[in-house]
Amino acid sequence: MSLSVLVVEDSVVNQTLVRAILINAGHTVRLANNGREAVAMIEAETFDFVLMDVQMPEMDGLTATRLIRQSEEATGRRLPIVALTASEERGPCMEAGMDDFMTKPVRAVELLEIVRQIGCSQEETLNYAEPRDAAKIGPVSVLLVEDSPTAKLLVPKLLEKGIGGPYSLDINSTLASARERIKQGGIDVVLLDLNLDDSAGLDTLRSVRELDSNVPIIVLTGEADETLSVTAIRSGAQDYLVKWRFNSDSLTRAIQFTLERHKWASEKTSAATSNDSHRQYVARAIQKDLLPTESPKIAGVDLHGRCEIAHTMDGDFFDYLPMPGDSVGIAVGSVAAPGLRAVMKMVEARAVIRSLVLTHGDVGYICSRAAEVITRDLQLGERINMAFTRVDPEKRSIQYVAGDGQGLLLESRAKVKHQLRSSAPPICQESDVKMPEAKSINVDPGDILVLASRPLADFRSTGGDRVTLENLVKSIAEDRETPAQVMVEMLFQKLYQLGGDHPLDHDISFVVARFNDKSN
Repeated sequence: MSLSVLVVEDSVVNQTLVRAILINAGHTVRLANNGREAVAMIEAETFDFVLMDVQMPEMDGLTATRLIRQSEEATGRRLPIVALTASEERGPCMEAGMDDFMTKPVRAVELLEIVRQIGCSQEETLNYAEPRDAAKIGPVSVLLVEDSPTAKLLVPKLLEKGIGGPYSLDINSTLASARERIKQGGIDVVLLDLNLDDSAGLDTLRSVRELDSNVPIIVLTGEADETLSVTAIRSGAQDYLVKWRFNSDSLTRAIQFTLERHKWASEKTSAATSNDSHRQYVARAIQKDLLPTESPKIAGVDLHGRCEIAHTMDGDFFDYLPMPGDSVGIAVGSVAAPGLRAVMKMVEARAVIRSLVLTHGDVGYICSRAAEVITRDLQLGERINMAFTRVDPEKRSIQYVAGDGQGLLLESRAKVKHQLRSSAPPICQESDVKMPEAKSINVDPGDILVLASRPLADFRSTGGDRVTLENLVKSIAEDRETPAQVMVEMLFQKLYQLGGDHPLDHDISFVVARFNDKSN
């Protein structure tokens, strides 16, 4: 929606900047150099919106705003006026009749956001050129929290005259009774006096917001409390009105504007949540797409792996990589990074390792070079734990550099032959990127290699028992003829049983290699 905007500003630099921002956004702009010019132009022309500098020669913005508001009393219309000021003091601007304010220097994002709230979208914001009544926004439920007898008589009359549509009004004189009413639900907006018999100042506001952080609040204040009310705005109130200075129109507008802003903010939050859910969906899809769909065929080795992606995004992965001499590299790892970065770092780690194995066969060198490259892109607090194992069927051996994950080499009937303990630091900004020398272990027919992408102590046990990979495999690997794929599925099943009904806390990958006679 294109708006006709009057920019009232005596600085040529600010005029040029604001004009360029608004025109580029599709709005039309007229300029006034001071408040006197602005008042004359508003009397002669029609505008949708005014940006008003506060400090100007001949006539300042506060005086001009008061004159504009006085002239509007005869028409019943209200022109939105937003202050441009170098001060953080909102109070004088609101008292003069302005609707909002923004501080200099002008920032494009903030300016366009205010324009958006005021009128750039017919679907999301209130049409200020034609004030809306309550019937157009549906029934309104108002809670007045006020202990002044005069105010309790005045506000209902002002609402009845100003709203002119369906509404309900509850009046409570104490914070305690107001809290009980809010607990019942169904309140659209609260008119809140900060100073009550049983509560005073910002504690009143905090108490209401702690009870229901979603309900919009308009603070009612006396002149002496204006500074306090400005602080209340910064503490979560949507607006405030100075007692004895508002009439039926200003009260109704405050309610309408507050409800509209609240609706817009709720829709924006909902959209952000929806977008975040979509991004998580895309990230998980990328993660799943890059995981191996089948295991390589290795003479004398039955190999299988699977990654279970949790409700959080951790970026765990496993990968198979062809290496010289018909050997196969197995990389497993976990990523600690916020949100989508976990998956992006998983993608990078996978790509770096894949490129290195094309030209190098030494496991220790591959891991050291990968760590050196990946470390450059990690932010503070992010880390990648990675283990790399080379399975050589000709030499009947494995080479490994173990990260924070866990690995076991089992003899038949689940007896532990070798524990692949952590021998490498996590990849992070603070770590030494040089990895230890790869260790080599001979394997025999019937041996079973089990790899996990992270320590199983990361997972909860309903019985409070410490979860270890050794305990997990003990009950599933006693039959040396069990296929690797079945072993992997049994590992996950056992992990689910330990956790009870709750979902997995983290991603987890299991890879199992069962060594057979070559003839098998």
